[in-house]
Amino acid sequence: MSAGRGILFELKSWAKYLLPSKYIAVYYGSPPSVVSRMLEIANCGPKDVVYDLGCGDGRVLIAAAQRGAQAEGWELDPELCAEAEATIARAGLQGQCRVVRGDAARADVGRATIIT
Repeated sequence: MSAGRGILFELKSWAKYLLPSKYIAVYYGSPPSVVSRMLEIANCGPKDVVYDLGCGDGRVLIAAAQRGAQAEGWELDPELCAEAEATIARAGLQGQCRVVRGDAARADVGRATIIT
């Protein structure tokens, strides 16, 4: 692949993140190292209930569940909800993670011990 074609391919792969979104914000997933550090700083563990408002592909939910926490994510985008649910299922964490397709502003976070 020529350099020009490589750049074009790269731009196309990032276009969904750069173009205006029909939602409040454009999704850009946090790098795994950031997710891990964030949950480490929050001292996330088995006694926690993590709410990820705008959960995207579910990476924070999965990382929290792998630390023993219960996790609930809210996401407006149906494609990202489906991706999050599929990734959670592949990880075998359906019992610890829940994805709600809806407006995070309507989430009842009363049970949450950590909110991202």
